[in-house]
Amino acid sequence: MLGDRRNKVAAGLNPAAQATSGRLWLFALVGDVQGQLFQPWVDGDHLRSANFLVTGFDVCAFPRFDPVEVVSHPPIIDRALREVEAAGRAQSEQDQTAGITPSSIEAAARDLAQYLPPTPLQYSRAFTDKARCYVHIKIESIQPIRAFKVRGALTKVMRLHPEERSAGVITASAGNHGQGVAYAAAAFKIPATVFVPETANQLKVEAIRRLGAEVVPAGRNYNDAYLEAMRHVERGGATFVHAFDDPDVIAGQGSVAVELLRDLEDVDTVLVPIGGGGLIGGIALYLKETRPSVKVIGAEPVGADGMRRSLAAGRIVTLDRVDTIADGLAASAPGKLTFELAKRYVDEVVLVEDTEMLRAIRLLFEWEHLLAEPAGAAALAAVLYHYSPSPNEKVVVVLSGANITDEVMIRALKSR
Repeated sequence: MLGDRRNKVAAGLNPAAQATSGRLWLFALVGDVQGQLFQPWVDGDHLRSANFLVTGFDVCAFPRFDPVEVVSHPPIIDRALREVEAAGRAQSEQDQTAGITPSSIEAAARDLAQYLPPTPLQYSRAFTDKARCYVHIKIESIQPIRAFKVRGALTKVMRLHPEERSAGVITASAGNHGQGVAYAAAAFKIPATVFVPETANQLKVEAIRRLGAEVVPAGRNYNDAYLEAMRHVERGGATFVHAFDDPDVIAGQGSVAVELLRDLEDVDTVLVPIGGGGLIGGIALYLKETRPSVKVIGAEPVGADGMRRSLAAGRIVTLDRVDTIADGLAASAPGKLTFELAKRYVDEVVLVEDTEMLRAIRLLFEWEHLLAEPAGAAALAAVLYHYSPSPNEKVVVVLSGANITDEVMIRALKSR
């Protein structure tokens, strides 16, 4: 096509006129192409430097197909390319995080303040001496349900449209999340149904009932309860509140990070227990986006290490079997969203043994007079037995919950 246009322009002219005509024609063509490239319909995916004709050509004997020398490249093209590529990256990142941003987490923190006072960040001299770093404990065990899960559940229910909310909520939970959903439903005076595994912690199950929710035993594990809850959702109009893989739930859990930065601006490292990954996902996103130098380290049970295996494999890995005393961390796999957040923002995941969590429970009780369930003590166990801090490092451990049975407490007090 280019050859046909060139021949029509140059036909019948003498050599000098042909060369001049070729030069004029080429500049005109370049102008046409540039005009087309910047029309609104141009697909950004096709804006690559190899596709551009640029101004400033030196043409010699054009009709003899001599080479064309590029002598300049308009800055507008480079600028357009950079802007398109940056916009594409930003959109891709937003898609992967489902719209969770530091601003949405800060908004969740402000909204939650109407229902929940901030939890304390307590410096521990005893654990500072033992761990040989400055240890601070974020005490989520004093929440109304004695666990952090109320943050995410309340945030989700608050953000529902009033018509959706009035139809009620459904969830599947091993315990603490079910309490959070029941608490949020009671606060808004809406019905709640919680599907729990038959093996669920009975202390937590009774607490869910006391909060006014309907409890439905379903299956041997969380996955069984989840599938039954989803079947129930399909039959009715209630909203399902996922235990961890939901943007609003994650934003609510991330409010922990907003509070701890307010109390300890120069924190170096934050250790967070990992079950499904909602808590560490929200905390890590907020910290890394606002304080990139802060390290975020996850603590996961040896017998429920779905996140660590998934990160090592570069894809979600589902465990065939979960075996841990920490029922609050007994997820067989991370969620799609929480996996993406961990992959992007979490620095490291360390594994803790059941015996280490039991010892951490005992030490929290004896040294700080704080109560913790195994999941709540996982981050401290990671600091005491696996993490190697620098001498002046300021470390925060998240004590995520305290719903411990008397049987487990007795085992913890006997541990050495």
